[in-house]
Amino acid sequence: MTLTVTSTKVKKSYTTKWLEKRYKDLISNQLPDGWVPDVVVLEGMFMINTSPLTTHSTMKDYSQFLLRRFVLHHLTNGCSEVQIVFDNPGRQPNSPKSVERKRRDDTASLSSDHKHLTFTDTCPIPSKWRDCLACRECKRALVLYLGQSFKQFAVGTCRLREHQKVIIAGCFSGVEEDQAWEVTTGGVQPVPTLSCGAEEADTRVWLHVLRSPGIRKLVCSPDTDVYHIGLPLMCNQPLDVFVRISVFSSQEHRYLSLKNLTTSLQGDPDLSSIPRDLLPKMLQTLFIRVGTMPSRSCEQPSCWGDSVIASSSLDSAPI
Repeated sequence: MTLTVTSTKVKKSYTTKWLEKRYKDLISNQLPDGWVPDVVVLEGMFMINTSPLTTHSTMKDYSQFLLRRFVLHHLTNGCSEVQIVFDNPGRQPNSPKSVERKRRDDTASLSSDHKHLTFTDTCPIPSKWRDCLACRECKRALVLYLGQSFKQFAVGTCRLREHQKVIIAGCFSGVEEDQAWEVTTGGVQPVPTLSCGAEEADTRVWLHVLRSPGIRKLVCSPDTDVYHIGLPLMCNQPLDVFVRISVFSSQEHRYLSLKNLTTSLQGDPDLSSIPRDLLPKMLQTLFIRVGTMPSRSCEQPSCWGDSVIASSSLDSAPI
């Protein structure tokens, strides 16, 4: 057999389109009837991509707005626990990710008058919000502020009931850096089982999924990395996990079931020669391999035509 290999520039996010095209019922626009998550895990870095409203005058206004927009409705709809997980970059300075961060920082476009900021409840909203997010130092200062603000305001803003809680992680410094904090009507306390030194929220969210109570879990993140990381971790767990791959209210809701993805892989006749229990790890490994091929950016990796992930879709991929 002769295999012809071609190299094509693609984005990792295209993987979702390939999977959706091959497995027709993989992604739905709503959760199953009556399906209410026990725990919702939000990737916090995508929350702050929501710009402040013109009615917001202080950072306290913005912080409470984020809680109302992304947390409150889950608790109102019957969820008992919402967890917010942020990136904590710079823990492993010699990692490949740190090299990629430096590349992005070197190409970031900031205003000539940009200054590093600190944040308090009473300080005004930055006039150039995108500059703030493009600057790694300012973004980290924002995340650290939100961690303290969420601890302070979550009970009132989210209208917590006695059985409900909000957990916050990845947005602290000093001796609290690795801690996750639980906010309830009874106060604020650390959660030792969720303590973690992970840099990336896309990995830390799965620690939270595995170590949180309940069976039904909803992870909210549009990052394609997230469900690929979670797939082999969840395939042998007695959990029912959905990943919401659209996080903004202006977008059509899109939910991917990890259980359905595993079932689709195991039922694919083109993959029948591969042991069923290896299929989730196989997909993850292919995704990682595609993401580490030489390219100008890890967000625009090379992939192979006529291989398992074909140049346009999985439909014609020979196995």
